[in-house]
Amino acid sequence: MKHFSLFLLTLLFASLTLLPSCTGNDDTGTVSLTITADHWERVNLYAWFDDGIQPLGNWPGRALTADKNGRYTFTFPKEVTDVNIVLNNCNADGGEQTPDLLHLTGKRTIHVLDNNECEIK
Repeated sequence: MKHFSLFLLTLLFASLTLLPSCTGNDDTGTVSLTITADHWERVNLYAWFDDGIQPLGNWPGRALTADKNGRYTFTFPKEVTDVNIVLNNCNADGGEQTPDLLHLTGKRTIHVLDNNECEIK
């Protein structure tokens, strides 16, 4: 049964690209992120749960695409109400990353500062 549950969870996260972005008020508790990292050319999102499951794959995680304003957004499926993340610039030569951002919930805006620390609102 445990393997079947992990299989279903894997299928759920594999379908993330098919889910629409969350707009407006979110009463479900779903984790929704808006990210800015002005000093990075690209942003990857690495995520994990406390049980060790990595919903976006192994390091460095999923590459995000910036909108016309330079913001990156990502919304987890509605079942995800608590997640740990690290943002990174996916640079193999001296890449940069944020500290572990633990137990994020709800809608969050994250600004990566020049020293790779984060302001989270």
